[in-house]
Amino acid sequence: MAKFNYKKWVTEIKLSEQEEKEISKDAQTLSDHPLLDKINTKDEWVDVMKALMDHGNTISQVSDSIKKTTLLAMVKSISKPTPPTK
Repeated sequence: MAKFNYKKWVTEIKLSEQEEKEISKDAQTLSDHPLLDKINTKDEWVDVMKALMDHGNTISQVSDSIKKTTLLAMVKSISKPTPPTK
Protein backbone atom coordinates (compact mmCIF):
# COMPACT_ATOMS: atom_id res chain seq x y z
CA MET A 1 0.00 0.00 0.00
CA ALA A 2 1.33 3.42 -0.96
CA LYS A 3 2.10 5.86 1.82
CA PHE A 4 0.12 9.10 1.78
CA ASN A 5 2.41 12.04 1.16
CA TYR A 6 0.80 14.98 2.97
CA LYS A 7 3.44 17.50 1.88
CA LYS A 8 2.98 16.56 -1.78
CA TRP A 9 -0.81 16.75 -1.43
CA VAL A 10 -0.65 20.25 0.13
CA THR A 11 1.73 21.39 -2.61
CA GLU A 12 -0.65 20.07 -5.28
CA ILE A 13 -3.58 21.91 -3.63
CA LYS A 14 -1.58 25.16 -3.54
CA LEU A 15 -0.58 24.75 -7.19
CA SER A 16 -4.19 24.06 -8.09
CA GLU A 17 -5.31 27.24 -6.31
CA GLN A 18 -2.59 29.24 -8.08
CA GLU A 19 -3.68 27.79 -11.43
CA GLU A 20 -7.30 28.73 -10.70
CA LYS A 21 -6.28 32.31 -9.94
CA GLU A 22 -4.20 32.39 -13.10
CA ILE A 23 -7.06 30.97 -15.15
CA SER A 24 -9.48 33.50 -13.68
CA LYS A 25 -7.04 36.29 -14.51
CA ASP A 26 -6.65 34.94 -18.06
CA ALA A 27 -10.42 34.65 -18.46
CA GLN A 28 -10.88 38.24 -17.27
CA THR A 29 -8.21 39.44 -19.71
CA LEU A 30 -9.95 37.60 -22.52
CA SER A 31 -13.38 38.96 -21.57
CA ASP A 32 -11.94 42.50 -21.68
CA HIS A 33 -10.16 41.93 -25.00
CA PRO A 34 -10.90 44.54 -27.70
CA LEU A 35 -11.48 41.75 -30.23
CA LEU A 36 -14.85 41.11 -28.61
CA ASP A 37 -15.98 44.57 -29.72
CA LYS A 38 -15.45 43.42 -33.32
CA ILE A 39 -17.97 40.57 -33.02
CA ASN A 40 -21.21 42.24 -34.09
CA THR A 41 -23.13 39.63 -36.06
CA LYS A 42 -24.44 36.12 -35.53
CA ASP A 43 -22.06 34.77 -38.19
CA GLU A 44 -19.04 36.39 -36.54
CA TRP A 45 -20.10 34.99 -33.17
CA VAL A 46 -20.54 31.49 -34.63
CA ASP A 47 -17.13 31.70 -36.32
CA VAL A 48 -15.46 32.67 -33.02
CA MET A 49 -17.22 29.85 -31.16
CA LYS A 50 -16.07 27.34 -33.80
CA ALA A 51 -12.52 28.71 -33.62
CA LEU A 52 -12.50 28.30 -29.83
CA MET A 53 -13.81 24.75 -30.09
CA ASP A 54 -11.15 23.94 -32.69
CA HIS A 55 -8.48 25.50 -30.48
CA GLY A 56 -9.66 23.22 -27.67
CA ASN A 57 -8.53 20.29 -29.81
CA THR A 58 -4.95 21.52 -29.47
CA ILE A 59 -5.11 21.56 -25.65
CA SER A 60 -4.49 18.15 -24.12
CA GLN A 61 -6.60 18.94 -21.03
CA VAL A 62 -9.70 19.75 -23.12
CA SER A 63 -11.43 16.47 -23.89
CA ASP A 64 -14.69 16.05 -25.76
CA SER A 65 -16.29 15.36 -22.39
CA ILE A 66 -15.08 18.72 -21.03
CA LYS A 67 -16.44 20.48 -24.12
CA LYS A 68 -19.83 18.79 -23.76
CA THR A 69 -20.06 19.49 -20.03
CA THR A 70 -19.12 23.14 -20.50
CA LEU A 71 -21.52 23.65 -23.39
CA LEU A 72 -24.38 21.97 -21.53
CA ALA A 73 -23.80 24.24 -18.52
CA MET A 74 -23.83 27.25 -20.83
CA VAL A 75 -27.04 26.09 -22.49
CA LYS A 76 -28.70 25.67 -19.10
CA SER A 77 -27.69 29.21 -18.13
CA ILE A 78 -29.29 30.59 -21.31
CA SER A 79 -32.77 29.52 -20.28
CA LYS A 80 -32.49 30.90 -16.74
CA PRO A 81 -33.87 34.39 -16.29
CA THR A 82 -31.36 36.97 -15.13
CA PRO A 83 -32.08 38.43 -11.71
CA PRO A 84 -33.50 41.96 -11.76
CA THR A 85 -31.04 44.75 -11.08
CA LYS A 86 -31.74 47.20 -8.30
